Amino acid sequence: MDYDNIIKERIKKRVRCCVCNGSLVDSENVNIVELDLVASWRMPVVGILYMPSAPEKAVAVLCDRCLVLRLGGGELEIKCAVEWTGDLGLVKYHPVEDLVPLPAIIIKEYESLEGLGVQYPSRNRRVVAEILQKFFNAAK
Repeated sequence: MDYDNIIKERIKKRVRCCVCNGSLVDSENVNIVELDLVASWRMPVVGILYMPSAPEKAVAVLCDRCLVLRLGGGELEIKCAVEWTGDLGLVKYHPVEDLVPLPAIIIKEYESLEGLGVQYPSRNRRVVAEILQKFFNAAK
Protein backbone atom coordinates (compact mmCIF):
# COMPACT_ATOMS: atom_id res chain seq x y z
CA MET A 1 0.00 0.00 0.00
CA ASP A 2 1.41 3.39 -0.97
CA TYR A 3 1.75 6.36 1.35
CA ASP A 4 -1.35 8.18 0.03
CA ASN A 5 -3.54 5.13 0.62
CA ILE A 6 -2.16 4.68 4.13
CA ILE A 7 -3.10 8.29 4.97
CA LYS A 8 -6.50 7.93 3.28
CA GLU A 9 -7.28 4.80 5.32
CA ARG A 10 -6.13 6.47 8.53
CA ILE A 11 -8.41 9.45 7.86
CA LYS A 12 -11.33 7.13 7.08
CA LYS A 13 -10.84 5.34 10.41
CA ARG A 14 -10.33 8.44 12.57
CA VAL A 15 -12.56 11.15 11.05
CA ARG A 16 -16.37 11.28 10.89
CA CYS A 17 -18.61 12.93 8.29
CA CYS A 18 -19.20 16.62 9.06
CA VAL A 19 -22.80 16.36 7.80
CA CYS A 20 -24.27 13.11 9.14
CA ASN A 21 -21.60 12.28 11.76
CA GLY A 22 -21.35 8.87 10.12
CA SER A 23 -18.27 6.75 9.68
CA LEU A 24 -16.09 7.13 6.59
CA VAL A 25 -14.93 3.50 6.72
CA ASP A 26 -17.39 2.43 4.01
CA SER A 27 -16.66 5.47 1.81
CA GLU A 28 -14.46 4.88 -1.18
CA ASN A 29 -13.07 8.41 -0.98
CA VAL A 30 -12.05 11.01 1.56
CA ASN A 31 -14.15 13.96 0.37
CA ILE A 32 -12.74 17.26 1.61
CA VAL A 33 -14.89 20.34 1.07
CA GLU A 34 -13.62 23.85 1.68
CA LEU A 35 -15.75 26.23 3.71
CA ASP A 36 -15.90 30.02 3.54
CA LEU A 37 -14.96 30.09 7.23
CA VAL A 38 -11.65 31.03 8.85
CA ALA A 39 -9.57 28.18 10.25
CA SER A 40 -7.64 29.06 13.40
CA TRP A 41 -5.77 25.73 13.36
CA ARG A 42 -2.92 24.31 11.26
CA MET A 43 -4.51 21.45 9.38
CA PRO A 44 -6.32 20.61 7.32
CA VAL A 45 -6.89 24.00 5.72
CA VAL A 46 -6.91 25.59 2.28
CA GLY A 47 -4.81 28.68 1.68
CA ILE A 48 -3.62 30.96 -1.12
CA LEU A 49 0.11 30.47 -1.63
CA TYR A 50 0.79 33.96 -2.96
CA MET A 51 -1.22 35.58 -0.13
CA PRO A 52 0.42 34.10 2.96
CA SER A 53 -1.19 36.66 5.28
CA ALA A 54 -4.72 35.79 4.10
CA PRO A 55 -6.76 33.69 6.53
CA GLU A 56 -6.91 30.03 5.65
CA LYS A 57 -10.19 28.27 4.94
CA ALA A 58 -11.57 25.60 7.22
CA VAL A 59 -12.60 22.30 5.63
CA ALA A 60 -15.22 19.66 6.23
CA VAL A 61 -14.99 15.96 5.42
CA LEU A 62 -18.02 14.27 3.86
CA CYS A 63 -18.82 10.60 3.47
CA ASP A 64 -19.60 9.37 -0.04
CA ARG A 65 -23.34 9.25 0.72
CA CYS A 66 -23.48 12.91 1.74
CA LEU A 67 -21.25 13.99 -1.15
CA VAL A 68 -23.57 12.30 -3.65
CA LEU A 69 -26.51 14.17 -2.09
CA ARG A 70 -24.59 17.46 -2.27
CA LEU A 71 -23.55 16.97 -5.89
CA GLY A 72 -27.13 16.01 -6.74
CA GLY A 73 -28.37 19.36 -5.45
CA GLY A 74 -29.75 18.00 -2.19
CA GLU A 75 -29.92 20.19 0.86
CA LEU A 76 -27.10 19.38 3.23
CA GLU A 77 -26.17 21.16 6.39
CA ILE A 78 -22.47 20.97 7.11
CA LYS A 79 -22.46 21.03 10.89
CA CYS A 80 -18.75 21.31 11.62
CA ALA A 81 -15.25 21.86 10.29
CA VAL A 82 -12.55 19.37 11.15
CA GLU A 83 -9.06 19.82 12.58
CA TRP A 84 -6.44 17.15 13.05
CA THR A 85 -2.79 16.72 13.92
CA GLY A 86 -0.37 15.38 11.32
CA ASP A 87 -0.57 11.83 12.60
CA LEU A 88 -4.34 12.10 13.23
CA GLY A 89 -3.67 11.40 16.91
CA LEU A 90 -6.04 14.27 17.68
CA VAL A 91 -9.20 14.95 15.68
CA LYS A 92 -11.34 17.90 16.73
CA TYR A 93 -14.63 19.19 15.32
CA HIS A 94 -15.57 22.89 15.30
CA PRO A 95 -19.28 23.77 14.98
CA VAL A 96 -19.70 26.05 11.94
CA GLU A 97 -21.72 28.54 13.96
CA ASP A 98 -18.67 29.11 16.19
CA LEU A 99 -16.38 30.00 13.26
CA VAL A 100 -15.75 33.42 11.72
CA PRO A 101 -16.83 33.96 8.10
CA LEU A 102 -14.02 34.58 5.63
CA PRO A 103 -13.76 38.29 4.69
CA ALA A 104 -15.61 39.07 1.42
CA ILE A 105 -12.42 40.30 -0.27
CA ILE A 106 -10.73 36.95 0.34
CA ILE A 107 -13.77 35.04 -0.97
CA LYS A 108 -13.58 37.15 -4.16
CA GLU A 109 -9.89 36.29 -4.49
CA TYR A 110 -10.62 32.56 -4.23
CA GLU A 111 -13.43 32.91 -6.77
CA SER A 112 -11.16 34.74 -9.22
CA LEU A 113 -8.60 31.95 -8.93
CA GLU A 114 -11.25 29.31 -9.54
CA GLY A 115 -12.35 31.17 -12.68
CA LEU A 116 -8.79 30.94 -13.99
CA GLY A 117 -8.57 27.24 -13.19
CA VAL A 118 -5.87 27.83 -10.57
CA GLN A 119 -5.53 25.21 -7.85
CA TYR A 120 -4.74 26.46 -4.35
CA PRO A 121 -3.53 23.67 -2.08
CA SER A 122 -2.90 23.84 1.64
CA ARG A 123 0.26 25.57 2.79
CA ASN A 124 0.77 23.07 5.58
CA ARG A 125 1.20 19.39 4.85
CA ARG A 126 2.07 17.80 1.54
CA VAL A 127 -0.40 14.98 2.16
CA VAL A 128 -3.35 17.30 2.73
CA ALA A 129 -2.35 19.32 -0.35
CA GLU A 130 -2.29 16.16 -2.47
CA ILE A 131 -5.66 14.98 -1.17
CA LEU A 132 -7.18 18.40 -1.89
CA GLN A 133 -5.59 18.47 -5.36
CA LYS A 134 -7.15 15.09 -6.19
CA PHE A 135 -10.52 16.27 -4.89
CA PHE A 136 -10.43 19.49 -6.96
CA ASN A 137 -9.40 17.58 -10.10
CA ALA A 138 -12.22 15.07 -9.62
CA ALA A 139 -14.75 17.89 -9.21
CA LYS A 140 -13.88 19.44 -12.61
